Amino acid sequence: MQRYNIKIYDHKWNSLGRIYQPDILDITYEHRLSEAGSMTLSVLAKNKWANSTVLQKLNKIELLYGDVVIWNGIMFPTFGENVHTLECTSLLGLFDLDYVTRNIATNQYANIVANQVFAVSLDDNQGIEYGEISLSNPPLMSEEIGYVKISEALSNILQISNGEMKIGLDKKFYLLDNIGEDKSSKITFRFNQEFLSISNIKNTYQIVDDISEYANKVTGKSKKRVYYTVVIKGKPVELSYQTDQQYTAQNVTEIDKYGVVRTFVDFGTELDETTLQQKVHQELNTRIYNKRIENVEVLKDKVNFLDINVGDLVRVELKTKFYNINQISKITSIQNNISDSAENILTVGLTAKERNIAPLTFGDYLTNLNNRINNLEQGN
Repeated sequence: MQRYNIKIYDHKWNSLGRIYQPDILDITYEHRLSEAGSMTLSVLAKNKWANSTVLQKLNKIELLYGDVVIWNGIMFPTFGENVHTLECTSLLGLFDLDYVTRNIATNQYANIVANQVFAVSLDDNQGIEYGEISLSNPPLMSEEIGYVKISEALSNILQISNGEMKIGLDKKFYLLDNIGEDKSSKITFRFNQEFLSISNIKNTYQIVDDISEYANKVTGKSKKRVYYTVVIKGKPVELSYQTDQQYTAQNVTEIDKYGVVRTFVDFGTELDETTLQQKVHQELNTRIYNKRIENVEVLKDKVNFLDINVGDLVRVELKTKFYNINQISKITSIQNNISDSAENILTVGLTAKERNIAPLTFGDYLTNLNNRINNLEQGN
């Protein structure tokens, strides 16, 4: 039987010790898409590695299932008489501890800027290596990035480029269009009220149907500076004045479906034309119609947790007397609780990439009702 265990390293990834169950207990870890994940666990103080030298703040830690690494990060220990508690953040949390200490020039493509931002972290010998930075359509960044946390700088790049990032279990940094794989033809999260035997998620799903922030046409306004030249005493003199500018972006497909739903955003500050356009398109991308399944509880005896990762695309099917849902969703978080008292489930966060969601028709409802009546008559 595979056992969970932890390996502990110093900040340069020099090995310090390894602790196995049952001397570690109450493990809960979470992976998050493009964000730092977390882990908490307890270690029995009697273990020979459970000392203040090995369990030192900011030391590196890996959680393994047998010999397979399933989570890695940095630790923040609290020591007790019989049990020590380790609060941990994943390796992306290192970017919260470092700053971009210079200005990175404007008018460069996002992937070039990301390379320069990540290069700053290489100076600090945290043992994170370059994996890949590749965006298929990187936007031009017209605002300087400097004197902010590396995590904030990278988040700004992701917002503009719609990219995703991670530090993988291989300790390498990746910033890509998609960090996961399309597994929608192989993995389906399913709940069917009529056929529970084929279901692999509990009946504790959450459906979000929110149109309060929805818009398919966004008009943005800002100030801009206009420069002009006049001749004074025979010499050209450059002057400027401030005026208003507007830009509108729209989603034609959504307008065809729902009609125009417009919103207006006044950015207030002075922006150049390119930056205003980027901000309006960014705003449009966030004003989506949220109707999706999220936070499903997946049965671990029916879905192998080693087969799914944040960023992966999976199929989600839900059939009840109210909904008939079939969608492809991106995994945004995975939480696993490992203890004697924990339920045998994974909590998985999802966001819809494609959706085919509708209440059941009256005909569907009658069919389901007849099926339930037949099952009752047959004693099922």
